Parts: sequence; C-alpha cells; structure tokens
Amino acid sequence: MEREETVTPPPQGENRVFGLLRAAPMAWGALALGLGLAAEDALRWPWWAWAFPAAAAAAGSWFAGRSRREGLAWAAGLAAALLLGTFRHGVAIRPLPPDHVGRAGLPAKNALVGGVVTEEPAQSAERGTTSLVLNITSLALPGQPVRPASGLVRATLHWTMTDAGAGDVIRLRGTLLPPSPPTNPGQSDFRAAMAHRGIHALLSSYKPGEFSVVSRRSGGRLASILPAVRKWATGRIDALVGPPESGLLASIVFGLASGDFTPEILDSFRATGLMHILVASGLNVGILAWLSLAALSAAGIPRARAGLYTLPILVLYLFLCGAQTPLLRSTLMFGLVLVGTSLGRPSSAVNSLGTAAVFLLMLDPHGMWDRSFQLSFGATLGVLTLVPWLCAGLRPLPRWMAEAAACTISAQIFLLPMLSSLFGQVPLFGALANLFVTPVMGVFLAGGLLLLGVGWIPLAGPALGMAMKWSLLGVLRVVEWFACVPLASVVAPPFSAAAWTAYLAWLAGALLWIYALDDRPSPAHKETPDRGPLTLPSPRLEPPRDRSALVAASQCLALAGAAGLAALAWVAALRPAPGNLAVTFLDVGEGSATVVRLPSGRAILIDGGLPYAGGSVVVPFLKSRGIGRLAAVILSHPHADHLGGLPLVLRHLRVDLFLFSGQGIRADPGFSLLHQALAARRIPTRTAHSGAELLGEPGVRIRFLNPPAGFLRRGPRAEAADNNSAAVAVEFGGTSLLLPGDIKSAGERALAGNLRWLGGPERLMAVPHHGSVFASSHEFLAAVAPRHAVISVGGRNPFGHPHPAVPIRYRDQGAELLRTDQDGAIEAVSDGSRWTLRRIR
Repeated sequence: MEREETVTPPPQGENRVFGLLRAAPMAWGALALGLGLAAEDALRWPWWAWAFPAAAAAAGSWFAGRSRREGLAWAAGLAAALLLGTFRHGVAIRPLPPDHVGRAGLPAKNALVGGVVTEEPAQSAERGTTSLVLNITSLALPGQPVRPASGLVRATLHWTMTDAGAGDVIRLRGTLLPPSPPTNPGQSDFRAAMAHRGIHALLSSYKPGEFSVVSRRSGGRLASILPAVRKWATGRIDALVGPPESGLLASIVFGLASGDFTPEILDSFRATGLMHILVASGLNVGILAWLSLAALSAAGIPRARAGLYTLPILVLYLFLCGAQTPLLRSTLMFGLVLVGTSLGRPSSAVNSLGTAAVFLLMLDPHGMWDRSFQLSFGATLGVLTLVPWLCAGLRPLPRWMAEAAACTISAQIFLLPMLSSLFGQVPLFGALANLFVTPVMGVFLAGGLLLLGVGWIPLAGPALGMAMKWSLLGVLRVVEWFACVPLASVVAPPFSAAAWTAYLAWLAGALLWIYALDDRPSPAHKETPDRGPLTLPSPRLEPPRDRSALVAASQCLALAGAAGLAALAWVAALRPAPGNLAVTFLDVGEGSATVVRLPSGRAILIDGGLPYAGGSVVVPFLKSRGIGRLAAVILSHPHADHLGGLPLVLRHLRVDLFLFSGQGIRADPGFSLLHQALAARRIPTRTAHSGAELLGEPGVRIRFLNPPAGFLRRGPRAEAADNNSAAVAVEFGGTSLLLPGDIKSAGERALAGNLRWLGGPERLMAVPHHGSVFASSHEFLAAVAPRHAVISVGGRNPFGHPHPAVPIRYRDQGAELLRTDQDGAIEAVSDGSRWTLRRIR
C-alpha cells in the first residue's frame, strides 16, 4: 500500500506575509526596480558591473521557485528587480558624444542653434516668457562655422510667441549656458532635474528677431494632426465659453493647463489642493472611461465588449492630450485590468499600478525623478490602498460623498511628505473642497465633448456654451471661497530624516494593521503538478491568536511612528525664538533679495529679485525655513531686478505690511503686477523716508536712512530712482546691518549725514548697486567702516558688475568681501557682539 505524503501547511502569520507579496507582485517589483534606479544614480557604478549580479539573481530566483523555497524565491526575485534597475539606469547614462551641445565650451554668447521642437511650448503670461525644448541638429558659435550638433536644449524666450509647435524646425540665437546647481537653501536642484531629462544646456534669447521657423511639423503625420486638433478644440471652447471659464473647461477636457488663468485663480486651486483639475491626472481617464462604458452599456453592448471598445478611445485621448505621465499611467492600468478580465484572470488594481510603473521606468528610467511621476503614482497608490477602509468608516455619508472624501484624504496622506518637499505647503481643506468640485467633473467633461460636437449648430452651441460658462463660474467661486478660509493651506518645511523615518514607520504600520485585520482569505498555495494540489484551511476558520503577532507588530510600528511625528511636531511648534539676528543674502542673479530674521523669529524681506526669483528662490527659501508670514516687505526702489519677484511672494505668503520709498513707475509691468498683488491681498502699504523707524522688538532698531523726505531729483529718471533707494539700517547689540539699495555717489553723499544712526562697531553692509564703479566711494566706505560686505551680483552679467576697482576699495578698508555669484547665498548671524558669515555654496 502506497504511503500517503502529507504536507504541513505554513503558519498562518507566514501565510499572510506571503499573501501580502502574492497579492501585488508587480508592485513590489516596481518598488525594488525604483530602489535600484536610485542606488545606481547615487553610486554611478559602470553599467556592466551590474550584469553578472542581475543574471545570477534572476537564475537564483528561477531555481528557488522550482524548489518551492518561497521565501528565497521572493528574496531573489526582488534582488533581481533591484539589480535590473541599476542595470537599466547604467545603460541609460552614457558619456556625451563629441558633437553634443553640452560639450561645446559653455557658456557661449551669441550662439546660433537649429533644431526640432520636441514638445509644445509652454507660455508664462506672468513672466512674459516662452519655454521650449529643442533637439539640436546644428550649432554655430561666434567666430566658428555652422557644424552638426546633437543633444537637447531648453530654450527660454523672453517674450510670448504662439507661431511654433512640436515638430517645427526652428533657428534661434542667444546665450548658451550650463544648468546651474542650487545655490540657495530650499532651492530645487535644477541641474539634476535637467540632467534626468537629458538636457545639459540652456539657451536664453531676448530678441524676437533672432527666432525663426524654418519648416513646419517635421514629425510624422500623427504628430502633425493631433496638436492641430487640440489647438482647434481649445479654440472652439474659448470662442463658445469665453475666458477664464474656457481655460478651466479646456483643462478638464484635455488635461492641459492651457487657459489664460489669472495668478489669483492659480493660487486658489493650489491652496485648496485642486490643482489636479487644471493639469493632466488620472481623474480625466477615469471619468472618460466611466462615461464610455456607461454609454456603451446603455446601447446594449455587453460590458466585456464595451471595455474593448473603450480602450482605443482612451488611447486616442492619451495622444490627443500629449501622452502625459498621469494619463499614460491610467490608460495602462485600464488596459491591464481589461486584458486580465478578458483572459479570466482579473488582477488587483495595485498590481496593475505596479505593472504600469515597471513599464514606464523601463521605458524612461529618469522618469522616477519627475515631479509628475511621483505625485501621480503616490496619489494613486494611496487611493487604491486606503479608500475601501476609509469608505467603510464614512458609511453614514452618501456613497458619492464618502468616496470623494476618501479619495482626497488617502491621496493627501500618501503625498504629505512630497507636498511638503516639493511645494512647501499642505492644503488643509482639500477633502472638503473636493466634495463640491470633483463629483461634477464628469458633467463638465461630457459637456465639453458635447460642446465640441454640437458647437456648430446656431442655437444649441451658444446656449450650451453659456450654460457651461455659468456652471464653471460657480466652480471658480467655490474654489475661491475655500481658498479664502483661514489656514486653507499651511506652510510645511521639508521633512527631515527623522520625520521621514517616523512617517514611513507610521504608514507601514497602519497598512499592515489594516491588512492583518482583513477577514478575507489569503491566497492559497498551489503546488506543482508533480506533487499534487495543496489546499490550506481558510483563514476564517483560524483562531484570532494566529494573527496576533502580525497585529501586535503592526500596532507597535504604527504607534511608534505616530508618536515620533507628534513629538517632532511639538518640538517644532514649541521651539524657542532664535535669540539672534540672522540675515540671508539670497543668490538671485543680477538682482537683490535679502531676508532678515529677527531674534523673536519674525522675518522681513527686502526686495525680491528678478521675476523668476520669486517662485524659484525666495518663496522656496522662506518655506524651507518654516516662514509662512512676513512682518514686513520692503521695496528699495522700483526696478525689475528688485521688485520682479515680489508679486509672487505677496501671493504665496501672508504679509503684514508693505513699505517702499514712494517711487513708482505705473507703466512698468512689474510694478503693475505688484500693485495688483497688494490690492488682491489687501496688504497695508506705507511710504518710508529717512528718520522713519519700523516697529521692531526689544534690543532691535530698524531705521530708514534714505531717501530724504523731498527726494533727490538730480539726474535721469533711472539714476534718480537708484539714488532714492530706501536704505535700511538694523541695529542689534553691538552689531549693525546696512542695506543701501542701489544708491550711487549722490545717494551716498545724502546717506552719509544719517550714518550717525548706524550704531555698533561690528558692521555688515550690502555693497551698493551690485558693485558698480559709480558707488562705494572711498569717502562713503570710510564713513561706514564695514567689517563685512556682501555683493549681490549675477554671474556673467552684461554690466560687468562688480567693477574690478570695487573689491580693491573694500579690501583697502579692511572688510571681508563675499559675492553671491561665487559663494551662493550668504547667511550672516549676529549674537549681539559679532557677525558670523557662512557661504551656502
């Protein structure tokens, strides 16, 4: 009689752990693949060094699976995925070829490039610029003939243009520069971001006459038709609805922030966490798929066949919207679920998400560092893992309301550290705002498509367009109302290493806790045919004590992480005032922006640099230091290199008081934007002249030393504006700070009479007018007698600042001289007795 072989089933806790892996193997594979990409990006080993370990791990995974050592099989499989990521990243990183534009000896002025526009140009009405990416085919440097070249170049045109699109061959002249690394605290690494996109050169052009289109749409036929269709559709929507509501409808229909939105509208959507309405997101694909399935099912088509008909519709929509990452991810997920259902093997949504991530990362390994990729996959993972549990807790609410709230809350839980790191703020009322806005997006998407279909009918088109306009106007009013709620969004500095550790521990513990309490049976083991099937007892029949170890471990992990986050939050909230005076001279190129942090922790901003600096330097720095409110903003004089970045600062942060010298050039676009921001935020505005004192705090005095009450009216308008700069003096103990703005010789003579108010022997000053030869006279420096001086100046600036004679004057005076173009941002800290300076670069 043949003896029957018995197999002992694994312990229930072990079964649930393996069940967690089996439930979404591609998700874990995507995680390992991403870790491999990050490891190789940090280590930069030769790509061939990973080939043998990857092959060995893959072979070990196959043999381990054959021998049914499941734990070893999973370890080997994940190791293989990790090594595959390092291998893929290494293959993608190749030395630049000899003809690459990044090896052309940058910087290079007056360079002539020719190439193909690779994507639709992005216009910024606020900055008055147009950005586009060129695939270079030719390059001519000054004094050299035109030669073939390769590589991608990101071009910034300092004007708005609409006569070029993706696929066009253009010729452009300007200044070629290498991407710059971050030189300010909180500033994003622009050079690394460009390198991950394969861009190693930038081009800046200021003259529209140096731009020309050589030929149109050099790409394939599809590349020519789809942008034209998209442009026609957005034009029809704009004609039937009218701005700004037409921009919102075009964003909902095509996932493109193509509308001419005012800065206030953009700020409202950002503050309420509704930016996914204005940009491409999986919400567009989900709504379109639901509408298509509903329409086909109503027509009597079976659901399986309706899904097959819906997939090509989504693919066409994907290319019509430019194949952006969130739309590509959602379309891939829908296709995978559809294929699995058709084959009778439905897969989990998380597994489909992992498969989409693996596909995109293998296609473009640099995409993992793309902000859109991170936000899209993070939000989707949160929705897929937490929404069922949150909906169960929100059962008293209507189903649509519970699902909308659960989707928003779960997405924000997963995106919390990323929102803090990328944007420096976290919306608090996103879930509540989504309850009113998100459920009606399907109506607007269907209405927008219907509008494109019937818009040509004389009465139906205008009537539907008017109805859409008033409905969208109501949405804008709801968003603006939520944005005006106090603390609609709060400034949140980037997570520290300790905060990241506590957050990940809490999130992992919470997810394991939810999984351990799930009563659904874990996937059963299936043996190979030669050993016969093995059926394990259902987990429902197991006593609760079998899961007690996993529950207890997950509870401890979640509680420890939550306690860590709470402790860090309390430490940050109860942190004592710094007790010293800190001054940061930000590197904003050929401009000026200075942040003064008082001993109580209050902050004052003097000037905001050029327009680009407001969003890329000043605001990120303030948010990285946890500064969401400014006690005062001071404008020294109304020139673009000092006021350009202030409008965006005023819109993103709370400001108690705005001070300026009384000068204003109303015709200047920058000053007009500044005036609009002041009016929109209802910020109190005051003028200040010599002798005026800003309310400080005990131990600190803040005085204005310039301009005189009657102004200095000598010289041309620009020179008079420079000499009438608001000069600020700050005294703290035995130390003092002088910020003279852009005064020249006449302004220095007027300021010299007020230097009696500049107390303290330890003096720090900003070099007037960026080191111009017409300022920093010997007499003025002798009167100030600075111990330290800082020049806010841009590298390779066209004015030749600082003049070679100026540094010599300060050294002759015995002052330590630092420059933002060489040292990056410079932070000076005073304890009341002396200054300590630190270079950021």
